[in-house]
Amino acid sequence: MGMGSAPISSNMAAAPMATVPMATNMAFSSTMTTPSLPSNQLTSSQASRPQYAPSNQLSPKGDGTKPLPSSAFADLENLSKSMMQTAAGKQTTVSQPSSTVQTAPTQAATVVNTTTAVPTQPQPTQPQTPPSSVLSLADVFVPLETVQPGTTPPITAYDKNGIKMVFHIGKDRPRPDVIVIVVSTMSSNTSAVKSLSFQAAVPKVMRVKLQPPSATDLPAFNPILPPAAITQVMLIANPQKKDVRLRFKVQFMLNEQQVTDVGDVSSIPAQ
Repeated sequence: MGMGSAPISSNMAAAPMATVPMATNMAFSSTMTTPSLPSNQLTSSQASRPQYAPSNQLSPKGDGTKPLPSSAFADLENLSKSMMQTAAGKQTTVSQPSSTVQTAPTQAATVVNTTTAVPTQPQPTQPQTPPSSVLSLADVFVPLETVQPGTTPPITAYDKNGIKMVFHIGKDRPRPDVIVIVVSTMSSNTSAVKSLSFQAAVPKVMRVKLQPPSATDLPAFNPILPPAAITQVMLIANPQKKDVRLRFKVQFMLNEQQVTDVGDVSSIPAQ
């Protein structure tokens, strides 16, 4: 058999039938240029659909005369659209975490700034020194015969109505904060002085104690005889070494009349 006119006419007669698949194949090729997911990510419904060979491939019989049915291209177009929708959905899902990642550092920075904006500063504490307490003089007693005169000159505290009172500052101290003073009272009246009393007061930061006097009466003055005197030991506690301001009250009977007077002394040394 020669390769004559019979095969050529057969191919010429089949040419119009092959033209339709080629046109359809070109349209499908343009559709398939869109991005698609790998075959391993297809859904179960897509994977179950039958797979068709392109129309430009020969049929299993090898005669090249039977193109793929038109329904196969419709299935492929639907599959392409489904893949495009799936790809678009994944792009939308992936874009959401990016906004979360961008806003997270801003929130963290805001928390840090809020925490460091209010520093705590310790308040300085000032030491408090308790005031020196004034000890009682109840258990302090100084006998008159043990008092030695100090270097401070005598202080005239009162000189009225024929009565003179002098303060003698002692040398020794029964306690570091205690001052010993001997109060001597004399009379120049020609009449006797009776019921003489002496009272003293000091500021609240101090204490004063008057020991019992040697007497309460003074005889009439006699220039020939040595003057009589009443002596009384006075103790002043001054722990803060403040200036001593002593106020006193003197009271006595003279010629059947009661005399009362007051005065103050501010020249007593603090040490």
